[in-house]
Amino acid sequence: MRTTTLILTFLWLASLVTSRSLVDTLKKDDRFTELVHQLNRTQLLRDLERFDTGTVFAPVNKAFDKENLSRAALLYHVLPNEVTTQDFYDGQLLGTSYHRQKLKVTKQKKNQWAVGNNDAKIIDADVETDNGVIQVIDSVLKPLDDLTQTLLHDDDLEEFGDLVKRSKLDRELKRVNGFTVFATKDVLDGLSDDVKAYLDHSPVDLAKVLGHQIHAGPIYSYDLEFGKKEYSTLQGEPIIVEVNKNNEITVNGAKVIRHDILASNGVIHLVEKPILPKNRGFLHMDVRKALISVNASKFVRMLEDYGLHSYLESKAAQTILAPTNDVLKDDEHDHSQSAVVSWLKYHIINDKYTKDNLSDGQLLQTQSAHHLGDHMHQRLPIHIVDKDIIQFGGSGVSACPKLIDNSIVYPLARPLAMPRSALGQLPLDLDLSTFVASLYASKASDVVDSAEGITLLAPTNKAFQNLGLVTKHLLQSPEKLANVIGFQTLTDLFYYNDKDHHCGMTLSKEKRCFNTSIIDQPNTLVSNGVIHKVHSLALPCSLEITHQDLLDVAGTNTFYERLIRQDKDILDKDKSYILIAPTDAAMARAKEFVLQIHLVPIDKEDEKRILENENDVTLNTDYEGVSVVFTRNTVRVGQTEADIVDWGKSTRGRGGVIVVNQVLPKPSRQGLAWWQVMLIALAVLAGAALLGAVIYFGYRWWKQRREGYITLDHE
Repeated sequence: MRTTTLILTFLWLASLVTSRSLVDTLKKDDRFTELVHQLNRTQLLRDLERFDTGTVFAPVNKAFDKENLSRAALLYHVLPNEVTTQDFYDGQLLGTSYHRQKLKVTKQKKNQWAVGNNDAKIIDADVETDNGVIQVIDSVLKPLDDLTQTLLHDDDLEEFGDLVKRSKLDRELKRVNGFTVFATKDVLDGLSDDVKAYLDHSPVDLAKVLGHQIHAGPIYSYDLEFGKKEYSTLQGEPIIVEVNKNNEITVNGAKVIRHDILASNGVIHLVEKPILPKNRGFLHMDVRKALISVNASKFVRMLEDYGLHSYLESKAAQTILAPTNDVLKDDEHDHSQSAVVSWLKYHIINDKYTKDNLSDGQLLQTQSAHHLGDHMHQRLPIHIVDKDIIQFGGSGVSACPKLIDNSIVYPLARPLAMPRSALGQLPLDLDLSTFVASLYASKASDVVDSAEGITLLAPTNKAFQNLGLVTKHLLQSPEKLANVIGFQTLTDLFYYNDKDHHCGMTLSKEKRCFNTSIIDQPNTLVSNGVIHKVHSLALPCSLEITHQDLLDVAGTNTFYERLIRQDKDILDKDKSYILIAPTDAAMARAKEFVLQIHLVPIDKEDEKRILENENDVTLNTDYEGVSVVFTRNTVRVGQTEADIVDWGKSTRGRGGVIVVNQVLPKPSRQGLAWWQVMLIALAVLAGAALLGAVIYFGYRWWKQRREGYITLDHE
């Protein structure tokens, strides 16, 4: 009995001495000291001792860098079963101990085997142990990336990976487990350029296109059997995977050119051409998609947020001017809702305008009616620099327009600015400073600013100057000035290029007609209408300006006093007069003043000739025998010429006041001119000659008659 026990003990000890387990082999081999250290650090060495069988891909010491490997990374080096190189074949997938992740086997040149996605070479194959086999490799196996990272880091798959990231599918492909991706190059080939541009800015529909190439489950090439099989996709429309007699794999007829590209949470197959879904109704281009395709999704969102989605769904002809996302600022929302709605509508034009339909200076009718009333719409000016450069309201077009059914979309380089208020726009033109001052002086500014749908005929400074004394009088009479300002403001919209002649009611409650010939600068758009810069100032019929009103501002007090003292009734007479009023300085210098010479009766025809600046208009004065010659800048009596300093037209009757720089003199009696004397002398000589001739010929006739008689006394 004792002998038997000794024998058994000896055999047990011998077995211990000759034991060659996976762990023992690794520990005893100096090539694996770093691997043993890492396994022990992560407590995997103890787990490995309990393996009944397995395969360890063991990196040699020099394969390790200074960083420690994680437990997961080490598990990727261990198979739960024994596999020798005799069992290997090219493209074989081995199941590891790490979450069922696969390890790919690749056969290289000269029967060299490599494993893993980093092609770690087996430098010592099939090291046998009692409970498995060790494959010695020259580098550490790298755990697989997830599907997203695998797509992005592979040259063949990078384009597909970029689209996955853009579509936001990358987040899902990081979380899922066991998905299959059928990736392609040129993923969107077969789609129109407009659809491609749309998908470039639409992650939702791009995800649908890519989802048609993703199956929610693992499909490895070795699982496929001969024939066709249908697989579901994330997009919903199934795909057909077929293995033909040549063992070639196709997906919807497109050949798989790389298969079993492993990821930590799935597998990827590279297909030679796109496998787009057959049902692509979700890609049908409409206004919304066209806007998104030009990178105007913010503008689309604003239209939807402010209840204007009907324009996105409209079948009516329209032109949409869309600011792109990179120029549309967030503070566009920092206004009242009505202001934002009006601003959005200002980007939508009634009717469809292609480039061929546009012309320089054209005014397009928008959908915005802000400050114009219920039945009028804001206009948008067009400026064409050349055939390829078009500006809408000062904003250029940043890309080619998109045509969709009855709509056209122009992407804008910057958002449109709504027209300024009239009171904000007018001061920008210094040539209208007198008109601006008149608006505030007459207190008509608030009325003009609050009126809706107006046409403002804004006279230039020169137009005010041309009225002379009338302007001075108006500036001293706010009520009359307000009436004049109101007469420049028509309560309807008249644009320069509508027609040549316009008539309408004004804020002064009088009808006014005007011709476009008076317009110097047309169609300055403002929030409540349009401004035309004009070179004349029209006065309303209701405006009454008398001679006395003009004299009050003429600076001719001395003349006025003499007029009142000698003939004050002339200011009330129905008969029309031009009062030639010398300045006070001229009156002070004058030695003699005859009032009647400065009073010139005038009729309609005479007034017309003077107003039309006809040269040398001669009119009789109230002083008998004295006439006055009116030229463009002077008044002349006889040889004396006075310069016109100022003037103003009366609206009561005809005529007005002309201010001159000197008193007109009383003409003195003078001798005849030399040519008059010459004419008289010639006339006298001619008369004398004629009389002599008559006497001479009369005498001869008488003499002849006398000589012809016979005397009877001598008979």
